[in-house]
Amino acid sequence: MPSKKLTLAANDSRPVEVHWKGNFKNLRVTVDGAEVMTLANKEELQAGKSVVLPNGKTLSVGWAGAYSGGFSIDLDGVALPGSGSDPATMVKAAAQLLAFVAVLNIVLGAAAELGPVEFLVRMGIGWASAISGGLYALLAYGTYKRHFIALLLGVCLFALDGIYVIYLSFEYTGRIPTGGIIFRVLLMVPMIRALGPIRSLRRSEMDKPTARVVNE
Repeated sequence: MPSKKLTLAANDSRPVEVHWKGNFKNLRVTVDGAEVMTLANKEELQAGKSVVLPNGKTLSVGWAGAYSGGFSIDLDGVALPGSGSDPATMVKAAAQLLAFVAVLNIVLGAAAELGPVEFLVRMGIGWASAISGGLYALLAYGTYKRHFIALLLGVCLFALDGIYVIYLSFEYTGRIPTGGIIFRVLLMVPMIRALGPIRSLRRSEMDKPTARVVNE
């Protein structure tokens, strides 16, 4: 049975555990060992559910998307650390997606040239794709380090790359690759959603007071 362990807040170490069966069936939420909420299926999770805890605070559970762990958990509107709606989790997911795109481009580019794979070559995939994969890898690292410009460039590059591939696919097959478009949109949405959180995280890091050494 899949499960996820969180803490109630950054300054509250009481454990929050979520257990569920395949496709988020019979999802149960416990706080400090006591069950506080159950959701029968993914539909209920997508609709969202809230419960008032004994301390008067409201715990809310909802859908956050497959790339962010599937669900989000908020306490009085503030995301629990590590949940799908946690800004750090969203930025990490975006970095992982860029890393996935990087590996995919490198592998396909190398396969097209070394294979050679005629279909990939006709699609314009080759050493240029492998090189762009290296660029995606750098942007993924920059995103992991919470640099807003890295994620923004990653989103723009992925969008332009997608338009180019769709154009070549249409030229080669005479059809619009609907499946490829859907796949790219599914990858791009979590990246776009992380743009706001990565900026706020970066600002909070910049606003942290730095320790000063005083020579006596």
